Amino acid sequence: MTLEQRIEKLERQNRTLKLAVASMLLAGVGALIMGQATTGGTDVANLIRAHRIEIVSADGKPAVVLGMTAGGTGTVTTLDAKENKIVSLGVTKNGEGTITTGNSRGRDLVRIAVTTEGEGVLITNNADGKKLVEIGVTTEGDPKIYTFKPDGSTKAQWP
Repeated sequence: MTLEQRIEKLERQNRTLKLAVASMLLAGVGALIMGQATTGGTDVANLIRAHRIEIVSADGKPAVVLGMTAGGTGTVTTLDAKENKIVSLGVTKNGEGTITTGNSRGRDLVRIAVTTEGEGVLITNNADGKKLVEIGVTTEGDPKIYTFKPDGSTKAQWP
């Protein structure tokens, strides 16, 4: 191979290498521009408005629901695979905050609530949803504790 042939070969390789690098650079810039266009860059929406938002499991069933009650108040609820309410955070139409836990049978097990006047209550239920214990405090700060019989009547109370 002559010196002239070797130089020609190197020049061809150099042109091919330059073309490959330019193509890769162009593809990278294109991908960057397209990525910015589809994601909106770093812009974040200031507001999302909806009546209900559901986060669903792989099988399409709701697992977490942000929504409104029939009374027009907001709730955040987690559901099990059978769509039974397991935990719910909400507010009543009178502005009273509530936290409720449930079981897979759709029964409330624990409820914590507070009224707008400042009364608070903690209620525990059995698996069938019947009251076991109720602990509360009045607006004057007076405690109230009740235990219940299986038929729902009061077994004991303090004071």
